[in-house]
Amino acid sequence: MSLGCRSDVEPFPTGAVRLSVPSQYAFWWRLTEACSGLTGDLSQIQWYTIPNVASFYLNSDTAYNGAWFPNGNRIVLADSSVNNGQAIRHEMLHALSRMTSHPADLFLTKCGGIVACSNIPCASAAPPAASAPILDASLFPVSVAVTPSIDADSGNAGWFVVTVSVKNPSAQPVRLHYAIDSAGDPYPVTFGVYSWPPLFSPDFIEPVDTNSLVGFAVGEVKRWTFDLNLGATPAKPKGTYAITGFFNGDSSAAVSFIVP
Repeated sequence: MSLGCRSDVEPFPTGAVRLSVPSQYAFWWRLTEACSGLTGDLSQIQWYTIPNVASFYLNSDTAYNGAWFPNGNRIVLADSSVNNGQAIRHEMLHALSRMTSHPADLFLTKCGGIVACSNIPCASAAPPAASAPILDASLFPVSVAVTPSIDADSGNAGWFVVTVSVKNPSAQPVRLHYAIDSAGDPYPVTFGVYSWPPLFSPDFIEPVDTNSLVGFAVGEVKRWTFDLNLGATPAKPKGTYAITGFFNGDSSAAVSFIVP
C-alpha cells in the first residue's frame, strides 16, 4: 500500500466525493507544521474520499490509500484511511511543501515517524560509514511524550498522539543492532506504547528484521507516533493514567495522562 503525490496530468480518481473535514485534522496539521517548520492554511485544501475502499488505483498497478494533487490542492483518501493519522500527515506535508517528491530532509529527518514514509520512494538518509561502531539497542535512551497532555475536552474529537523516541547515546555516528528477545523472536518490537491502568488495547508495535543495522547520526533522534482516540466507545473512565513507551524491549520513564 502506498501514499503518493500526483502530477497535474494524472487523472483524479473516479468515485471520489467531498469529505467533511474531521476536527482532528486541525490537530494533525499543527503537528505537521511543527515537525516540518512550514506553515500553511488547512482550509485551502480540498478533501475527498473514495467510499467503501481500502485503496485505489491511478495510472499504474500501484495501490494507494492517499494522494495529494497539486492541481486544486486536493487530497483524496481511501475510506479506510480517513482516520489514519500518519497517512494523512504525509499528504499534509506534500500540501505544506508544495512538492511532489519525498526529500529525506522533510520526510525522514524532520518528520520521520510523524508522517508515514514506507512502501513509497522516500529518499533515504545517508547511512553511517561501514566502520561506524555497532551498539546494542539497549544503550539507546527511550523517551515518551503525549500531545496534548490533557485531551478529552481539547477539541480534537478525543484524539491524541503518543510519541516514542530513541536517541544516539554516542558522540559519533553509530549503527544500532536490535536485541533478540528472551524467546528468541527474530522480529522483535521496535517502537511500542502501553498504559496503566489500561487505556487502550492492544499494545502498539512496529516489527523489524533483527539482521538489519540502523544508522544514527551524532545526536540523532528517531521516533514513532501512535494516534489514539479516547472518543471511541466505550467511554474511557476519568482519571490519571501512566503511559510508557518502549523500544526493542527497553522502556521509557512513564508520563501521566489525564482523562478529565
